[in-house]
Amino acid sequence: KEHVHFPGEDETEKVSDALDTSKVLSRLSKLTNESEKVNEKPELTNFQRLQLFLQSSTFDAIISAVLFTNVMLLGLQLQFEGSRIGYSIAYYPEKVPADRDWPGIQEGLHIADHLFTVIFTADVVLRIACLKCSFWKSPMNWIDTGVVVLTLATVFLDMSSLPIDPIFLRLLRLGKLARAFRMIILS
Repeated sequence: KEHVHFPGEDETEKVSDALDTSKVLSRLSKLTNESEKVNEKPELTNFQRLQLFLQSSTFDAIISAVLFTNVMLLGLQLQFEGSRIGYSIAYYPEKVPADRDWPGIQEGLHIADHLFTVIFTADVVLRIACLKCSFWKSPMNWIDTGVVVLTLATVFLDMSSLPIDPIFLRLLRLGKLARAFRMIILS
């Protein structure tokens, strides 16, 4: 038998093929797989994760907490040294606090100061190593580096000839603390 071809017959076959459930599901599956490939994010390396962490608000919050603790201890150290100087020039009639009340305070403050120096040095070195040139784009990073270098200089060099107390140089960290608080409040 010879098949008679009617006008529009090809279109009818195309419509019936398009409505074939198995073909529709196959095409849908292919489209889904292709869109998943487009939406997949490449796996980050540990180094890239570290770079992202060092620039995150979580890291800023951690450093802010360390900075806050450091500033409180620096304030305590300044108060303690001020009261000692006041006693030595006879401004105060007795040492406040008395040596017997806090026998190891000077050593404890000295150790804490060195501990914070190690933490902030590690922070700057790690950020320079990970962020490379982008580290130097932020003015606050220049201040951090300067404070760390000056702090290390006070630890390893005789800085008695400086016209200002090295503790005041370390108080420059307050600028970083203020920046961190502002970032936390804004986020």
